[in-house]
Amino acid sequence: MRSEPFLLTIMPRWLAAYVELSRLYEPLFVLIIYLPILAGLFHGALVAHPQITPEILLQCVFNWLPLSLLWEAFACIVNDIVDQNLDRKVERTRNRPIARGSISTHQGCTFAALVSLMILTLSSQILPSFSLLYYFLTTLGCIIYAFSKRFTYYAQAVVGLVHAVISLLASYSVGFDAFSAPRNVLISSLSLVVAVFFLVTTYEFIYAYQDMEEDIKFGMKSMAVKYGYSGRAVLLAFSIIYGGLLILSGTAGALGSKYFSGAVCSIVTVFLSAALVDLKSPQSCSQCFLYGFVAGSATLASGLLAEYAF
Repeated sequence: MRSEPFLLTIMPRWLAAYVELSRLYEPLFVLIIYLPILAGLFHGALVAHPQITPEILLQCVFNWLPLSLLWEAFACIVNDIVDQNLDRKVERTRNRPIARGSISTHQGCTFAALVSLMILTLSSQILPSFSLLYYFLTTLGCIIYAFSKRFTYYAQAVVGLVHAVISLLASYSVGFDAFSAPRNVLISSLSLVVAVFFLVTTYEFIYAYQDMEEDIKFGMKSMAVKYGYSGRAVLLAFSIIYGGLLILSGTAGALGSKYFSGAVCSIVTVFLSAALVDLKSPQSCSQCFLYGFVAGSATLASGLLAEYAF
């Protein structure tokens, strides 16, 4: 019998199905989107001259939370719509709301359109100069990812690219323009953006191992399918590149010990995740994705915030 989180059990069944579809009852999934955005926010506030005031930064921190919630919801809805036929054949996913028939495809599409409209409305308030860019990045990025698993082995890199660009947009939302900054600050900013790409891609790569056998069986593609169990070498290489980029970002931006303390913790977390995860165990991959991703991005964001605040 399928166990349900307590939050879903106390809701009306129709409402619980939509909350389950959007995954909004799982806070760690929201943090996976929100924390890399915070890293971009804190870095922009830290390296801007004059430095961004705490009031502006705090407002941006609060503004980006609902956007992150909506982005997470939209991504999950679209993915479940596109993958519903495959989900019904896979043990891990066959009880998702659309796959089991609690929500129809039409209802799912209507829900996705509503969430998409909410993203556009909210982003126009938070990012007036870049609202359309953010909107198309999030919505099209989610749609492209959902279909890309049928055409390319590098769907996980698509997710990483979207996260990276949005972390750059987050720095713009506090009033920092990386491309108008001095060269060393630009290098620091771009290094962090590329680091976010490798952070996200590394953990998405690990996550893909959960379904590798089913993906091979049903003709789906992923980085896990591409590299198989030799993918650990790629994961370790990504973690080393990630570490080098964080060091470059801190050095170029003349950041201090508080940043580097957080960065080192993040680097160690990502490296250990790549080195120790059991790629043959779906449970190990799932836990590494959730807890490793959150720990790695949280320590990075915390180091940037500490450097800014103290």
